[in-house]
Amino acid sequence: MKKIKLLVKIFMLFLVAFNVQKCAIITKPLKAKSDLSTKNYVLNEIRTVQLGVAMLSYQEGQTRLVKEWVGLDHSPTGFETKREYSDWFYKQEIMYQGSFDGRVSMFFQEFIDNFWQPSGLRIPILLNIKDSKIFKFKQYIVEILDVKTDEITFRVLSDSETWD
Repeated sequence: MKKIKLLVKIFMLFLVAFNVQKCAIITKPLKAKSDLSTKNYVLNEIRTVQLGVAMLSYQEGQTRLVKEWVGLDHSPTGFETKREYSDWFYKQEIMYQGSFDGRVSMFFQEFIDNFWQPSGLRIPILLNIKDSKIFKFKQYIVEILDVKTDEITFRVLSDSETWD
């Protein structure tokens, strides 16, 4: 009976070691910073987004899912999946919040290493589209084409610091 218990323990340790090795194989090294810039828009492309969706988003860095052994006491499988961020993770977003009385409500937010940047958690943007349908915020120049209560149609004219 003791031999069977010992064999079961050895087998369980083998399975744990195998799963941890398997997990380590799945987890690839993070790529170089220059390879990881992503945008959810294309310059001069007309886009329509719903209320609460990012109008434009720019991200540098990488996220990945990592399986980590936490033990069978803490998880049915013994593993927990976590999101890991590269050291240089950075993200900017402008979110559409709706429109009222000829005004468009949006907000800008930045994330650094998975945390909202303390200096500007959410910067509100209130645009009076009766005066102008083009606005500049940070490096972005955006033209508003159509506004409804629950959606906005726009295009990004520029996303660089240098513009005429």
